[in-house]
Amino acid sequence: MSRTEIKTFAKQLFKECEWEKWLVILILGITSSEMQFFGYGGLFVLSIIITGVLWLINVGGAVYMTNLVNKKEVEPKMLISKFSFEIFATKCLEFLIVLLYSLLFVIPGIIKKYQFAMVNYLLADEKYDSKRSKEILDLSRMIMNGHKMDLFLLQLSFIGWHILSIFTLGILEIWILPWQKISETKFILEIKDKFENEQAELFN
Repeated sequence: MSRTEIKTFAKQLFKECEWEKWLVILILGITSSEMQFFGYGGLFVLSIIITGVLWLINVGGAVYMTNLVNKKEVEPKMLISKFSFEIFATKCLEFLIVLLYSLLFVIPGIIKKYQFAMVNYLLADEKYDSKRSKEILDLSRMIMNGHKMDLFLLQLSFIGWHILSIFTLGILEIWILPWQKISETKFILEIKDKFENEQAELFN
């Protein structure tokens, strides 16, 4: 699908969502940036816990969004369906790598973040449950090779809407964020499926 087709698909799917689905997607849209809540002093431990929980919820969110985009049954409990130490360890390793690259220069950190855009969706897929943390990150890099700019341009295409939202005191974001989240999920699943099909053909 082209970028326009992906956004059109996402808009239509969002229109078909009941309020419960809309609320879940909105929450995932807000937390999808996976902002780190590291604080100071006595709040440091609490902030680490909050960040870890958000990591795990976003992996569960990838399960939810994958089912939604594929038009399968979805339930809010999917958000906590992938809690495990291995997933937490993978997200920690991802965070540390992005942080280290960001300390060098901002651009390398951003590139790394896009390389790891597939991580949550790989962790959400039962086919990859046996993969170790480094294998998941390496696989994400491999799948995203040649697609990082495409994802960036997809996200950039929403910038006008986000600017417009400022004039509505942010109210418009309750519509924009779910639309963008569905669009990003559709894009990621398309290149993931393409990669898996190519690999299957290679070994057949």
